[in-house]
Amino acid sequence: MPHVLSTLSHLLLGAGLGGLLGSWVALLAYQSMFLRMLVGSLLEGVRVIPPLIIIPFVLIVGGPTEVGQVIVAMVFAALSMFVYAINALENVPRQFRIIGQLLAASRWQIITTVEIPAIVPELLGGARITLALTLGIVVVAEYLGAPSGIGRVLKFAISFSNVELIVVGMMWAGIIGVAGNQALGAIIGVFARWR
Repeated sequence: MPHVLSTLSHLLLGAGLGGLLGSWVALLAYQSMFLRMLVGSLLEGVRVIPPLIIIPFVLIVGGPTEVGQVIVAMVFAALSMFVYAINALENVPRQFRIIGQLLAASRWQIITTVEIPAIVPELLGGARITLALTLGIVVVAEYLGAPSGIGRVLKFAISFSNVELIVVGMMWAGIIGVAGNQALGAIIGVFARWR
């Protein structure tokens, strides 16, 4: 059970902080064409690299520690949510912003009362996908080097050909994935009631 809780903490901290970071950077970058192009071009270079290849490099920087596992999850979640947030912002009808300007809303008011509410449904849908993929990244990162977690258990179970333990590890990862998806579904129900 401590390994399950460890994986859960890596996932929640990494995906939560990374998701917020990616979304806020996208929201800020979207306000300036220059920033959007700069950050977008940097991310295009990083985005073509498969996430599993990035894991060893992040583990070298963060080390095979609990913090390293959270950093791996944060990096992946931030990159994913940045893309979802930019896409959601581009899908906000231009008329919404124009109406805000006609009503003498400041730039900050347009961001907080027009853009953020408009992107929430699409962003939460992207968060569900990001959470599921981040869980896989966390388990692989734990497998490659972690003091605890489902991935570490799987590493030893595979080396000793313990099929039962492998199945139990996969089941726990599945339970965490389903529970996370259900929790985000409930959050979507609260924050996007109008959908």
